[in-house]
Amino acid sequence: MKAYRRTLLLLLFLPIYAFGLAMLSQAAAMLIVDFDDMSLQQALSLDDVDHGYFWFYFGGPAILVAVTQVLFLLPVVKRPVRMGSQGKPLVLSLIVIGVVASGLATGLLLACMELVRLLLNKDPGLEIDGTSGYVTWILIPLLASWTFWTILIIRFAHRRPPKNPRVLRRAVGWLLGATILEVIVVLPLDIMVRRRTDCYCDTGTAHTLGLSAWALMWLSGPGIVLAVLSKRRQLWSDLYCPGCGYEKGPSPGEKCPECAHSWVHPGAA
Repeated sequence: MKAYRRTLLLLLFLPIYAFGLAMLSQAAAMLIVDFDDMSLQQALSLDDVDHGYFWFYFGGPAILVAVTQVLFLLPVVKRPVRMGSQGKPLVLSLIVIGVVASGLATGLLLACMELVRLLLNKDPGLEIDGTSGYVTWILIPLLASWTFWTILIIRFAHRRPPKNPRVLRRAVGWLLGATILEVIVVLPLDIMVRRRTDCYCDTGTAHTLGLSAWALMWLSGPGIVLAVLSKRRQLWSDLYCPGCGYEKGPSPGEKCPECAHSWVHPGAA
C-alpha cells in the first residue's frame, strides 16, 4: 500500500514539477533576451501557454526533464538498499544520462558552427527556425551523439565493477563540470553574436545556452538525490552485508557467514 501511495503521489507531483520547470525556464529566457523592457511579472505570465513555441522551447523540454530524471533514478531508489556484489543493473540510467551528454554535444556543435560563421564574416544565425532547420541542426545531432555517448558510457560502466551508483555519481559530476565549462566558453562567443544580429533567437549560441541551462536543471535533481542516497547506503552497509543483507553484529569479522561476501575493502591494506 505504501508503494502504491508513493507511485500515486509521484504521478500527481510530476505534472506540477514539469510545469514549474517550464515557467521558470520561460521567465529566465525572457529576462535574458529582453532584460531592459521585461519585468518579472511579465516573464512569469501565463499568456503564452497556449502558443506552440511555449511547448516547443519550454513545456516539451520540461516534461522530458521531469520524466527522464525519474527514469534515471528508478534503478537506484528502489528498495531494498543493498546492492549485492555486482549491484543492480543501471542500463536504463546510463541510457538516460546519454541524453544529457548528447544535448551538451549538440550545443557545442552549434556554437562551433556559429564561430565558423563569424570567422568567415557571415551573418550570425543557422536558420534554426523551421522543420528542416531543426531536423538538420538539432534532431540529427542529438540522435547521433545520443547513440555515441550511450555506448561509450555503458562500456565505461562495465569496465568499473561493481555496477553501483558510484558510476552514476561520477558521470553526473563529469557532466556538471562539462556543462559549466561549456557555458563559460560559449558566453564570449554569444556576446559577439548578439552584437551582430537583430534576431538572436535563431542563432546557434542561443540554442547552446538553452541546452546547457536544461542540462544544469536536469543534473541538479539527480545530483542531490545521489548524494543523499550515497550517505544512506554507506550507513546501511556499515550495519548489514552488501551481498545478502545479513546483520553484521558487534564482531563482524572479514566475511559474511551467510554468503561469504568480503567486508574488507580491497584497498584497506
